[in-house]
This record gives sequence, structure tokens and C-alpha cells, in this order.
Amino acid sequence: MSKLLHILNDMQPRQLLILSCSVAAIMFAIVFCILFFWSNSEKEVADNSQKSTPEMVNVVSAKIDIAAKAVIRENMLQLKKISSDSVPTGAITNIAEVVNNPARTKISAGEILTDKKVYLDMSQARFVGVIPSDCRAVSISVNGVTGVDGFAKAGDYVDLLLVEQGERSATTNILLQNVLLLSINQNMTGEESQPTGDRNPAASPKTIAVNNPSIATLALKPNEAIQLVSASKLGEIYLMLRPLKPNNMYVEELEYTAVSSNNVQNYSEPLPAPASAVTLPEQSAPTVPAATVPLPNANVPTPDIPSSKPAGSNIKIIQGDQILTK
Repeated sequence: MSKLLHILNDMQPRQLLILSCSVAAIMFAIVFCILFFWSNSEKEVADNSQKSTPEMVNVVSAKIDIAAKAVIRENMLQLKKISSDSVPTGAITNIAEVVNNPARTKISAGEILTDKKVYLDMSQARFVGVIPSDCRAVSISVNGVTGVDGFAKAGDYVDLLLVEQGERSATTNILLQNVLLLSINQNMTGEESQPTGDRNPAASPKTIAVNNPSIATLALKPNEAIQLVSASKLGEIYLMLRPLKPNNMYVEELEYTAVSSNNVQNYSEPLPAPASAVTLPEQSAPTVPAATVPLPNANVPTPDIPSSKPAGSNIKIIQGDQILTK
């Protein structure tokens, strides 16, 4: 200790200042390290305590048994609190997300709803998911002519024509307008694969017609569906493809009848007949009142009626070589 004091006494003031700064820096580093390790240990203790008590979250569960394809109502659901580490993948946390949507599969009471058990997007519900809620799906037979050569695709809107053919005439009228085409030849996407052959690969699928269209499925309200089915028994149904932006959403009811040329003249008014061939209308003879004829009386003598043969006229008959006179 005496040696240390002797050394300090022999040091210059500048040396003492440097020595004191060095000692202070060392002490500061020691204190900082102690505080750093202490704070880390406290943080680890807090983290461990939080892990021991996991966070609780709300999930949507079924209050009652829900059948497959059944529309989910709010009174069928309830919120349940579970630990965050036990929440299944895709769990529904908001009741409003699934209300009025159909169930994919059967959901038992108390079961947690997930996006695999509920149709959150109606387009995922296969074909029934694309049918409007106020409509029904009805299919009719079509061909290359009645089906617009296959250019009508699922999702397009069409008008329906009814053609009734008589013995020598045909009548066409607009049956229904602005009808949603759900599918054609069981194609719901409206995109047909390109057949083999020379075809421009840059062509859009929307411009490619369906090969050999045979069945078109339409979305119709129940009263319209009945009308279409009945009309299909009277004649042939034609599809008219509507443009993307029609000038008029609906047109007035139209009807046209074509008559065979064998039954009509080529002119609208009959030509006048020649004067010599003019036939005057028959005039009925004037009605003459019948004369009153008195009944014959036995006391009244019948007058002699003179013979119509003139007097002195004889008839000569030649018989062989004799001449007879009457």
C-alpha cells in the first residue's frame, strides 16, 4: 500500500488524470455488464411466466348439429374461448363471416367451424353455388343452330325464342329475355380446351365455340321454368346471345308468322277482271203473291178445253205399201 502511495506521489498531474479516467471506465463497464445480465434474466422469467399461461382467443363453434349443405343461421352458432395454441388451422373467429352460407360437411354441436367446413365463397359450392337464390336450374336441348353455334358460354345472358310450326306456317315469338346461362354441355367455366389442329394459340378462350352443344342449363324463376318447359313441348327453343352492353335491357313482345308461298298470291290486291268476264251478282226474282184459286165445285160444269192440235191436220203413216191416215 505504501509503495502504491509512493508511486502516486511521484506521478505527474496529467498521469493521475489518465489513471483516474481508466479506473472510472473499468468500473462503468463492470456495472453495465451486471445490469445487462440482470435485465435479461428478468425478461426470461417474464417470458416463462407468459408461456405457462397461454392467451385465450374467441372462435366460432356450432351450438347445434348442422347438416351438410344446410344454410347456417346465427342462432346455430356461438363464440367459444380457447387457448391460442389449440386453435385449429383456418378457424372462424367472426360469426358474421359464415351466416347465410351453406355447410360443406356435417358439423356436430360444439365443433369449431373452419374454412374447410363452410363455404365462405358461394362459387366454391360446386354447381349449386352459382344458382341465384331466387332461381332454379332448368336444362333444354340445343344444337349448333339453336345454341348460337356454341358461342354462348356459362355466365352469358340469352333471350329465348319459341318457334311453333303449323301445317303450312311457322310462328316465332320471344318467350323469355335476359336469362342467365349457367352451363352448356356441363361446362361451368365457359372455357373450352382447344382441339388439336391449326388454331391461333393467342386466341382468347372466350372466342372459341363449344364443340357440338347439346344441353344448355338456364337459371329461371319457378314461374319462368314452368313456362319454358311447357313451351318446349309446343315447338323448338332457340337461344339469342345478348351483347355485353345491350341498348335495351328488354324489348317489347314480338311475334312473326311465316306462311308457305303455296297459299298466298304474289300480289297484295287482286287484279281487276276483264269486262267480258265480269259476273254480275245474281238478283233474286221478285216474289209474286200466290193467286187464290177456288176449289172445283161439283155443280159447276167443267168448260171444254180446246185441243192444241190444229184442225184438219192429219198424220200419215207409211206401213209397207199402204198409207194410213190418223
